[in-house]
Amino acid sequence: AVAAFSLPSIALKWGVEWVYWGLIFPVIIMAAIIWFYTPETPGSSEKRTIKGELTVLKFKHTWVLSMFYFVTFGIFVAFGIYLPTLLIDLFQLTPVDAGMRAAGFVVLATCVRPVGGYLSDKFDAGKLLTIVFIGIIAGGFLLSVAINNIISMTFASLTLAVMAGIGNGTVFKLVPGFFPNSTGTVTGIVGAAGGLGGFFPPIFLGIIKDQTGAYTIGFVFLVMAAAVCLWLNKREYGNKKELKQAKQVQIG
Repeated sequence: AVAAFSLPSIALKWGVEWVYWGLIFPVIIMAAIIWFYTPETPGSSEKRTIKGELTVLKFKHTWVLSMFYFVTFGIFVAFGIYLPTLLIDLFQLTPVDAGMRAAGFVVLATCVRPVGGYLSDKFDAGKLLTIVFIGIIAGGFLLSVAINNIISMTFASLTLAVMAGIGNGTVFKLVPGFFPNSTGTVTGIVGAAGGLGGFFPPIFLGIIKDQTGAYTIGFVFLVMAAAVCLWLNKREYGNKKELKQAKQVQIG
């Protein structure tokens, strides 16, 4: 979010090269903080192997949670990257204005993420994800039918920001519950799925725009992906009894 707020202005005022020079400083500062102030994590006496850890791939819930994060975190990353391009292309905004608006999306989605974690601690995570995916379907549908209206697009984008943020927090509430002994491994797999979810949509939207002259089909696919997640969530985590049984299988 800070990058989206600041980098277009830096590029405009001092040139693109200073964008990259500017990015060096926070990396150096963070490296110094980690080197001098982060304690070493105690090693585990239990012998683990990559082959053994990857046995979590045999559980369907590894894949289901990865699918959920592919969509929720994918929205977060993809919109953070591609929203400025959409705004410039559709509404002829300046790069700085488009960057500021995209930063607002990122800030909202980021701030809502811990709210999603809190709500999933307080309420049933499966029901919370049902609300999330219904909200994503609604936001994606609005984008597909009214993307050329900046007010409708703003409302739809903010809806997706809130739902993606809550979804991100809720998915990572479920991971340690299902896999208390392999939380790190499953977190890595689920996180990788989220990274892929953010990588493909901008490329896909660009191809769709080149081939059809509009972005509509891309957002229709978002609605379809969220609908699949809604169905999976209802089937796997539709009630507390099913959720408890699923956890016992993974823990056992």
